[in-house]
Amino acid sequence: MAREESDVREMLSKLPRTYLDDLRHSLEQTKVEKAKIEKADLRHIRKVFGKSFKELNESVLEDLQRAK
Repeated sequence: MAREESDVREMLSKLPRTYLDDLRHSLEQTKVEKAKIEKADLRHIRKVFGKSFKELNESVLEDLQRAK
C-alpha cells in the first residue's frame, strides 16, 4: 500500500502544476454540484411527503372527530 502511494505521489509530482490545479478545481466543482443535487432531492422529498403527511394527518383528525 505504501509503495503504491509513493508511486502515485511520484507520478503526480511529474504532472504540470496547472493540470493539478485544474484537477483540484474540477473535484471541488463536482462536490458542489453533488451537494446541490442532494439539496434539491431533499427539497423535493419534503415537498412530496410533507404534503401527503399533512393530508394524512387531516384525514386522521377527521376520522377521530367522526368517531367521537
